[in-house]
Amino acid sequence: MKKHIRVFRKFWEIGEQDVGRVRCMGCVMEKVAPNYNCEIHHIKGRGMGGSKTGERDSIENLVLLCRSCHQRTDIDKPFNERLQKHVEKEIKRKKNNDNEPDYRYDDFRDEIKVVEKMNKLR
Repeated sequence: MKKHIRVFRKFWEIGEQDVGRVRCMGCVMEKVAPNYNCEIHHIKGRGMGGSKTGERDSIENLVLLCRSCHQRTDIDKPFNERLQKHVEKEIKRKKNNDNEPDYRYDDFRDEIKVVEKMNKLR
């Protein structure tokens, strides 16, 4: 497993059993139907240095995104900036032991069915 995936999973406590139950941070931030088919991506490209501390694989530089939101980060600078602030807010929330982040587990079966239908339309 790649380092950035290990770092992300460890910080957010996401295990193998959670794959497919974690929502896209971009979709949640934009308040659209969340996509569950996500991958961990770098906010600032690895070639650009990554985080403020220079660690490209630090938690501050990692985000869980669906393909649509990931492509948007490449062309929409304001979206990318909002996403970075959103990730920073969620990290602070997690470190302060405030409730679960908005994009974590979603056990509502009806919502999952709606999201699955919406994902098929994408």
